[in-house]
Amino acid sequence: MNKKFISPLPSGGVPITSEDFLMIQDELHEALNSLCAGINDAFVISGCDVSFNGFNIAIGAGVVFVDSQVMKFDGYTGSFPCYVKAGTVVKSPRIYKDGFSKDTITQRKAICNTSTSGNGVIKFNPMPEKTLKYSITSYVDGRITQEITDRTNGDTSLNNRITSEVAALTNSINTKLTKTNEAWQNATYNAGTTNFGSGSKPAQYKKTSDGIVFLRGQMSISVSTGGGYTSFTLPAGYRPSQDMAFKTINTSGTVAADGRVMMYTAEAGVWTLDGISFIAEQ
Repeated sequence: MNKKFISPLPSGGVPITSEDFLMIQDELHEALNSLCAGINDAFVISGCDVSFNGFNIAIGAGVVFVDSQVMKFDGYTGSFPCYVKAGTVVKSPRIYKDGFSKDTITQRKAICNTSTSGNGVIKFNPMPEKTLKYSITSYVDGRITQEITDRTNGDTSLNNRITSEVAALTNSINTKLTKTNEAWQNATYNAGTTNFGSGSKPAQYKKTSDGIVFLRGQMSISVSTGGGYTSFTLPAGYRPSQDMAFKTINTSGTVAADGRVMMYTAEAGVWTLDGISFIAEQ
């Protein structure tokens, strides 16, 4: 397809042959038939008006698309339901210059009878079941319906995914909100460490739901801590991955990876743990 003469044609007497006319004819038929085939398998293009003649119907002449071809229809009078379908090919001769009659034109018209046989037939009962307007409308409606279905399915899938993700996020938030931090636990002192007094908090530790360990309290240490004295040891699950040095208002020390809480001062005294925190990693 898409083959045509150059316009305008060059001057000098264009050599047009019979094959050129056949090309134009074939291109036109192919384009028209392809266009109709994309709409429906068979339908009335124009004409074919229906009227009643006693107990029979009369179908007027028109143009139809049947058996993948556009055809003329000369009309029908008879009983119904009836079926318009492709007829046989009729050849028409012409007298040539050599004096001989030769088949030149072929034409295939649509016919109508009460037999349902044939490819791409149009049923009249009494009105035609397939017309150009009906076929185009059905085609468009079908495409619109499919588009709506596709979009609905896509929206449903997206909604389901959003609902699932929102539910997971909500569950995560609720889990975090409902988590309660554990209570403070008293440290178990080693020899030489005691509580500072009744008015002060003892040495304590706790871990939050996010894995942060906090220390607090005051201790009275009766031994020299210059070399690194272990006041108490944190249990597993409350320890840093590496030794962590700290300094408070009146002492310095280390929380070791094995859980030992050690003080480094030259003299015995009262030491505070307030403000010490770290991530529990083992």
